[in-house]
Amino acid sequence: MRTVLFHSVGGDGLGHLARSTAIALELRRTGRAFPVLLTESRDTTLAEASGLPFCTLPARYHVADPARWEGGADTGDSLFRTLLLRVVEELAPSLFVHDTLIYADVQAELAARGVSQALVMRHRPTAGALASAWSGLRTVVLAEDFGAEAPEVTLGPVVRRVGPIVRSLPQALDESAVRARYELAPNRFTVVIANGGGGVLERDEFLPLVGRALVRAADQGVSAQVVAVVGPLYRGRLDALARVPDLRLYSMLPDFLELCACAQLVLSRGGYNSAHELAALGVPTLCVPTFRHHDRQDERILRAERQGTALRLAAADPEALSAQIADLYRAPWYNGPRPGMQPHGAAEAALALLDSMEQR
Repeated sequence: MRTVLFHSVGGDGLGHLARSTAIALELRRTGRAFPVLLTESRDTTLAEASGLPFCTLPARYHVADPARWEGGADTGDSLFRTLLLRVVEELAPSLFVHDTLIYADVQAELAARGVSQALVMRHRPTAGALASAWSGLRTVVLAEDFGAEAPEVTLGPVVRRVGPIVRSLPQALDESAVRARYELAPNRFTVVIANGGGGVLERDEFLPLVGRALVRAADQGVSAQVVAVVGPLYRGRLDALARVPDLRLYSMLPDFLELCACAQLVLSRGGYNSAHELAALGVPTLCVPTFRHHDRQDERILRAERQGTALRLAAADPEALSAQIADLYRAPWYNGPRPGMQPHGAAEAALALLDSMEQR
């Protein structure tokens, strides 16, 4: 059976790994390929839970240091390169799949060894990415991102456009069982704080902001039960969250999406995975965009709002955000899963990669 290697870049979060895992699981379901994950993440919980074979590499790219990626072959990282190429030699993959970012020196080395390569992207590529990173690729898979424009490509790799690439969403929900699991009272305003993977910049203000806003909202009469999922990579302070009344604190939850589906409000960042998962669930969500060098989260949430999803931009200060929370508390609403919003991008991407291998 043909082996497919999925390389998830970055040691700061789990978004790349979550997307690669979603596609790899769909690929395994076809029975036509053997997917293996290569991850730079410090935490392997997600990879282990998938049941897929995986290898951990030393992190080469960090959000706070994008030059590690942009510098290409000049960045060194001999241990990273040695381990990655050793895996390639041992497994002899039929296809090597990059997620979003491509290390130029790795791409060149794989091409020199005759390894077919593909790229999966979650956002609109820049002109520079089109000119340099796409050369030598067999297939590029562009995932839908709330109507973000994608370039028209007439030369180079085969381009396949697919729906949003996210994890499998809950098809049936036993809300009473989920609430009992986390000791959540029925018919009470429930708030979930979603911090993603938790590998954020040192001065990130998301958790302090939502913590202060929830404390203010409680002072204004909002009686909420709160579940905060800070992410397995989070190493920051929890002072502001510790003051939130009726708080339950977790690092990572296997049934996180089921929990969100039971909530009346989710406080989240604006990352690709969280935004598309929560939009599909139809849960009222206030999003605090986080700065990323290769991702405009504020633009994503504005596009999602224009498309009529349950996502809204959150206020940037605690007082205004607490007012938004109080408004939802007084008039709670729930969109519910919207027809046509259930993402099938992972399955579509898996088929696109199979087609790429069969056209060799």
